[in-house]
Amino acid sequence: MFGDPHIVTLDGYEYTFNGKGEYILVETHDQSFVLQGRMTEPAAINNTQSGGTSFTALAMKLQENPTIQLEIMNDTLVVLVNGDSLDFAGLNEQRIENVTVIDKGNDTIAIRMIPGISIEASKRNGILTNIVVTLPEHFTTKGLLGQYNGDVNDDLLSNNGTLLSTNSSVENIYYEFGLSCEFALFIRVERSFDLNKTVWDAFRNKTFNKITYDDLKSIHIC
Repeated sequence: MFGDPHIVTLDGYEYTFNGKGEYILVETHDQSFVLQGRMTEPAAINNTQSGGTSFTALAMKLQENPTIQLEIMNDTLVVLVNGDSLDFAGLNEQRIENVTVIDKGNDTIAIRMIPGISIEASKRNGILTNIVVTLPEHFTTKGLLGQYNGDVNDDLLSNNGTLLSTNSSVENIYYEFGLSCEFALFIRVERSFDLNKTVWDAFRNKTFNKITYDDLKSIHIC
């Protein structure tokens, strides 16, 4: 996942989804692992919004392991473990139960979880980008990263069971697939995701569409 944002599913299908809100990126069918992401509008340039969105936060949880959250705060990439900021304090790798968090430098964080889950993300131009997710082959999933089964043709399966063709328009993908992956409750602890007790509904906007879909292909944040 990169840019505004462009998404490549775990099976390799590519599409663009300019949602605004919080979405399930990956959830295993047995609900043992979930990865969620927040999309927001980028900062206005010359008092003009681009009309697109980008990732600014991620949250993930594997079974009973700690909740790991990545967020850009004051143009700094912050890692939260169960709501507490992780201080690397000269150590670029820290282990918390079955989770290893690695500061790779250059505003890039990698997270490794037993049994073979890997998430890596970088901060560029005030957004989270170059987000790479790797899962064990036996995982079966749903969400914006599609069904993980080696078949790109069934990746656009909405939460209500509707399967969209991979030839669907950007508009149909937005309304019929992408928005179905929105969720009402972000995985978080009592201390809020952004540490500021933000009203979460402020990030949800199913009607967000400040540009026409014909314009989407020409708009690139990065």
